[in-house]
Amino acid sequence: MKHLAIIILFSITTNLQSNAQSFPDADLTWVQNDSCVVTGAEVFVKVEIDPVIKQFSRAEFEAFMYNLILKLNLEEDQNGILKLKLLFAKNQNLSVRAIGYKDISLKKSQIDTLTNSLNAIHHIIQGKQRHIEVHCQGILYIHIMNGKMRTMSHVNFTFN
Repeated sequence: MKHLAIIILFSITTNLQSNAQSFPDADLTWVQNDSCVVTGAEVFVKVEIDPVIKQFSRAEFEAFMYNLILKLNLEEDQNGILKLKLLFAKNQNLSVRAIGYKDISLKKSQIDTLTNSLNAIHHIIQGKQRHIEVHCQGILYIHIMNGKMRTMSHVNFTFN
């Protein structure tokens, strides 16, 4: 009986961890934003102190993203994943570097709506590496169910 309890506990923990894992880039269809570039500087994927979106609390940003996904008018039968690579560049607005998606389809107008809305976010604090502000990348995951945002998760950035 003790072994059964351990197996069940392990299975639940493994399932929770696998749901929280990132989706490999190779599993997604990607659209690159060629206008999102930084010249002459490295973009850090992970920094010692994560950048902060000051314009929103986490709850406010989640509501913003929920409404943004509604604006896309996705078909009700669409269930999938969006993975957005966000650039936190010094002295710039937030910028969408790339949008990856799986099991949903996006038109150019929907990609533009996502990109333009996120690029308008301007109250950010840079990430820091060795106490120096640097350009860095954050990742935003959006789980779509029935054409709407079901959940949102993020790595390498935080909120006010």
